[in-house]
Amino acid sequence: MPCDKKRHVKPHGLSKEERIRKAEDFKRVRRGGKRLTCENFVVFLLQNEFGYARLGISVRKALGSAVARNRAKRLIREFFRQNKAKLPAGYDFLILPKRDVSHLSYKDVERELGELIIGRPFKA
Repeated sequence: MPCDKKRHVKPHGLSKEERIRKAEDFKRVRRGGKRLTCENFVVFLLQNEFGYARLGISVRKALGSAVARNRAKRLIREFFRQNKAKLPAGYDFLILPKRDVSHLSYKDVERELGELIIGRPFKA
């Protein structure tokens, strides 16, 4: 049976295609991407060949327990999921928390990342 390579972008979810999953893609975005920083996050972004935004998250073990790291990842994923229609299409976003953000509310994360990413003009 032939495999149909359709893009399955969920309107309110986060599909596999919308995630950066390969180590080489993480390295490519980190090395060649534009770096944006705010109080709690570092964001690398790089134009991709797709017509949609992709998300990668990297949380260091030094930022806390597994519970804290997982909460940080959930907060970032939820920001991306809720705001992907507002994000510039065709970019890979690699988001790294600078410190433990598990104590922040979703609204705090949305405000901080939104001010950093949404509505900003990006150049290739």
